[in-house]
Amino acid sequence: MAYIGKAPANSALTADDITDGIIGADKLATNSVTTVKVSDTNITSGKLADNAITLAKMASGTDGNLISYDASGNPVAVATGNDGQVLTSTGAGSPPVFETIPSGDVSNMVQLATTTLSGTATGWNGIFTSAYDSYMILFDQVGSTATGTQIKFKFYNETGATSDNTYRGRTEIYDSAGIERSQNWQNAYPQFTSNMDGNSTGTGLICRLYIDQPLNPTIQTKISWLGAYDRTDGNFAYTLGGGGTTDYATREHTGLYIFNEGGGSFTGRARVTLYGIKVTT
Repeated sequence: MAYIGKAPANSALTADDITDGIIGADKLATNSVTTVKVSDTNITSGKLADNAITLAKMASGTDGNLISYDASGNPVAVATGNDGQVLTSTGAGSPPVFETIPSGDVSNMVQLATTTLSGTATGWNGIFTSAYDSYMILFDQVGSTATGTQIKFKFYNETGATSDNTYRGRTEIYDSAGIERSQNWQNAYPQFTSNMDGNSTGTGLICRLYIDQPLNPTIQTKISWLGAYDRTDGNFAYTLGGGGTTDYATREHTGLYIFNEGGGSFTGRARVTLYGIKVTT
């Protein structure tokens, strides 16, 4: 283009010569904006779409480390622990750490099995194994169709037969007013109830039974229990007792045979749940 008069002096184009908003994104060459052209403070969280940062974009770390936050709210790495250690809280304002479980006896209780009592007797053999030291058994609403029945049990031994008349112990039963209703020394089988109400709509027996080391043939298998049930006089009763076996020197006890003595069948929920207890040092 020809100039009328004198041509203007040559000068470089500066940012001030360009009106704001004149250069659009379509005027920028591909890859023309490089990292060095971006101010350190210009990329903020508002410029990042949610879920835009993938694992591949994170800085590399150490295998097994965990990401946590320090007291200032800044991210920190929790160092990998050793085999067998557990992640432990160190309290508010401090990252967790991997620590060794303190030495000493630790009891682990695991639910193993559940069965429903039926008929006048239910056999539950093979439930005791060497994987556990002791056992807890919960009786949940075990009722009877006949009045005055007695719920008892005996042990199976390693031959598959039941050990008869090999128990010595005591049962004490109190009514809801705290009056003792029954007290006896048993020479045959552990007995949970006496004069039980034969009301199929009642709650029946609820009881927690503990059995210690049933598979150890060198010591007496000890048992204890605590429970409650409906009585024939309309009250409910507490039942507690305990004792041990007398055939421990020759027998391993592998299961339970639970029976309803005095007629009648099991009714109600009649659920029995077995828990194994392992003590480790």
